[in-house]
Amino acid sequence: MDPAKPSNPPLSAACGASLAKLYADPTVAYYAAAAENISSQLLIPASVPACTAELQLNKTCHLDLGDWAQFPGLAAFLDAFRGNVTRVDPRAQLCFQDVDIVERVAGVGTAELLIKSFSLVPMPGGGSGGDCTPADAHAWLAWQGDALHTAEAGFDSLGYTFRSQACNMLA
Repeated sequence: MDPAKPSNPPLSAACGASLAKLYADPTVAYYAAAAENISSQLLIPASVPACTAELQLNKTCHLDLGDWAQFPGLAAFLDAFRGNVTRVDPRAQLCFQDVDIVERVAGVGTAELLIKSFSLVPMPGGGSGGDCTPADAHAWLAWQGDALHTAEAGFDSLGYTFRSQACNMLA
């Protein structure tokens, strides 16, 4: 790791403290890690085969994982995750992140994968009386897709957006 590279997102002090408070809660941290595993080990592997023809033809893959509640057992998981996040910070919300990945795919070459609702993260509340601003939302997204994260993931490029406008504005 580059010692000059910050290991934390470049958020305002107030937003960073609120985010740290969320992730310091063991139950929220558990659900955040579980959400990452659900996406990478369950939802993506189950959905990517639907892209085979598109990948071969266009070298792209467009997936929409929706709100995850349509997958068996995940509605209860989402309710529990949301409940624990708002227990720690009543203004916080769960934010689905869409991702745009460029990577080398075996048998295809360089391809672009555009996945809606790729990941789910808790974000501190914003707006009137909140700790986070739209600038914090944009800083979070840029940090996740920075060169270090892209290289660590083994991708050619990586970019995130929040699925909902409320998460983009943190209002």
